[in-house]
Amino acid sequence: MKVAVTGSTGFVGRHVVTELARRGCDVTCVLRRAPGPSPMPLATKVVKVDLAEPSEHVFEAIGSPEVLIHLAWGGLPNYNSLHHFEAELPLHYAWLKSLVAGGMVHVVSTGTCFEYGLQCGALREDMATLPVNAYGFAKDRLR
Repeated sequence: MKVAVTGSTGFVGRHVVTELARRGCDVTCVLRRAPGPSPMPLATKVVKVDLAEPSEHVFEAIGSPEVLIHLAWGGLPNYNSLHHFEAELPLHYAWLKSLVAGGMVHVVSTGTCFEYGLQCGALREDMATLPVNAYGFAKDRLR
């Protein structure tokens, strides 16, 4: 299976990429900047793409994957900044929209626990979201 991962060098992303590679997936790491020293598995490809410049050709540029796992997000760790829904949300929405227009069928967009508010214990994807900061609100809206 061909899988592209944004945010692949982040806290969650590097573990996702490692597990996908371990399972034999054809993984493409989508980076905003040229890669520096990184713990990427050798079985992965790296593509530099500027999320701020949606393009009708971005789907092909990232290798026409069957699945996109979208983990990327800017403006962290300032979780209360208005930047999350004033800048990041429209940026990511436009980029994902251009991917879908180009042929992307399966998109998994994830956040962190902040979409669920300040709850204790295990979280499930079928739980109601209750974001309490700008980051959680923006990630929930993108979903």
